[in-house]
Amino acid sequence: KIVHKIFSKPKDFIFFILFSVLTSGFAIASIIIASFFVSNLFTNMANVKISLYVGPLVLVVIGLAISLILMGRFKSNITANVAKELKEEAYLALLQADMGEFDKDNYEKEVASFVKNVEQVSEVYIGRNILSFISTIILIVSAFVSCLFMEPIFALIVLALIPLYTTADKTCSIFVSKATQHYEEELKNNSEATYNTIKNLKNIKLLSGIDLEKDRYQALNAKLSTENHNKNVSSVISRFVLPFLFIGITIAAILGVGGLANQNNGMNIIIADYLAFLVLVPLLFIAIYFAFHFHLKTTYVEKEVGEIEKIIGLRSEIRSEPISNLDDIHAVKFDHVSDEEDSKNLARVSFEIKQGEKVGILSLEKGTRDAIFNLITKIDKPDEGLITFNNCELNKINAKYLRTLITSISDESVVFSDTIINNICYGRDFDEYKYNDALYRSGLKQKITTLEDKDQTLLDNDLKDELAMRVIFASAFYQDGKIYLLNDAGAGMDAQLETELINEIFKLKNKTIILETDKAYLLNKCDRIIIFNEGKIIETGTYKELMSNKQSNYYRMIKGPGSRKQKVS
Repeated sequence: KIVHKIFSKPKDFIFFILFSVLTSGFAIASIIIASFFVSNLFTNMANVKISLYVGPLVLVVIGLAISLILMGRFKSNITANVAKELKEEAYLALLQADMGEFDKDNYEKEVASFVKNVEQVSEVYIGRNILSFISTIILIVSAFVSCLFMEPIFALIVLALIPLYTTADKTCSIFVSKATQHYEEELKNNSEATYNTIKNLKNIKLLSGIDLEKDRYQALNAKLSTENHNKNVSSVISRFVLPFLFIGITIAAILGVGGLANQNNGMNIIIADYLAFLVLVPLLFIAIYFAFHFHLKTTYVEKEVGEIEKIIGLRSEIRSEPISNLDDIHAVKFDHVSDEEDSKNLARVSFEIKQGEKVGILSLEKGTRDAIFNLITKIDKPDEGLITFNNCELNKINAKYLRTLITSISDESVVFSDTIINNICYGRDFDEYKYNDALYRSGLKQKITTLEDKDQTLLDNDLKDELAMRVIFASAFYQDGKIYLLNDAGAGMDAQLETELINEIFKLKNKTIILETDKAYLLNKCDRIIIFNEGKIIETGTYKELMSNKQSNYYRMIKGPGSRKQKVS
């Protein structure tokens, strides 16, 4: 799937191939022109018109430079596009991921190393290996075709020796691989020995084992040194000795066969052909060496690809949700809903909130409040039971659309590291009327006049002071959802500011308001109050009903000593 992204912009790939061909053509042309020039210069020195060779050679070299630049440009375009598409796809997958996915597995490592993994796949694997392999193959084919046209007999010699070289190279690569493996095993043994020495150092000293451990380590070190020597020697043979050995054998064969052909058969093989082959043969064999040592298997980036695909493959929360249009929200209903993932937050709870109703949910257990908040906003799914909007199952409503209907504030709400105006309008187009209304309702209208940069003042993501909290509420007023869902919205604020901002929420007309809190005194403006204890509803009623009943839990929480955090029973 990742390799296929090379062809996502066919034009770049076609131009990369085109300029790879031109680069090879210009490189070989420059060799041939230079060979003919030198040949004629030494055989017919007096009559050689230098301009006939130097001019074309300069043009060919300029063409080579331009084609190299353009080939590099389109190669860079391809790798940059692969990286761009991978990053965007993974980022979108993260944004749309079902939050439950992150509970099942730890994605921290994959996310932290994601950019590095993408660069490894795009720049190193695709750029320096796959695309370089393609351009190298083009060079090999171009060089061999040129050899064939210049002097077929020499080309046949090269063709006969290439399979021998590739077989020898393959055999040598096996030895290099084994030598490297043996070296890594000994390196591991050496490291383990050092670790064990540190771990058991006290016992070694007490048992007078210093000399014994020293001898053991010397033996291990000697073996490591031997394996390192074998690895280095086999690598040198593979990289340098073998290619140059076959280059020498091929050139010797060409000179020998060419010389015999000229002497015995009267063939007219010109000096230019010899000179060209003296350059083309090393070029050809070196290109073949590189072609055989590019990392083309996906195992080369298996770890990186696995981590990228793990993120891209995150299960989306909006993949099969056909409903994205509700005329209005007439009712939100919980029907025997349970959520027991961390603790018994909700236990087969049933309640209904009707359109325009202002409902207070009072619970001293934060887990219960968070569970209701996360279920309504579709951050989580219930373990059992059914949640419906207008008798429509919540799971069938598009999550992105659902969150346009719900304006939510929780104790986890934060400002972004951006300007005040961008925080307020975040995710929505600018509307001057709504913006000014949000400033007025949140109490920011006067406050920002005292700031040097006004609403262009930059906010810090880590702050949760009065300004940040007013901005969070201003953003909620600007979003103007059909439902306002507040869960510990005043956390961190003083009581006066908290009451002021929540009262502004209650002034909104034609809104369904759900206020979750552990502070009983905040619910006096609610139409109805639902009290939870240990994940169950223990009491419900209007503010007036509950306050007129001196036996009610709510009354005792309001009137009793230390009542604001008192455990209900």
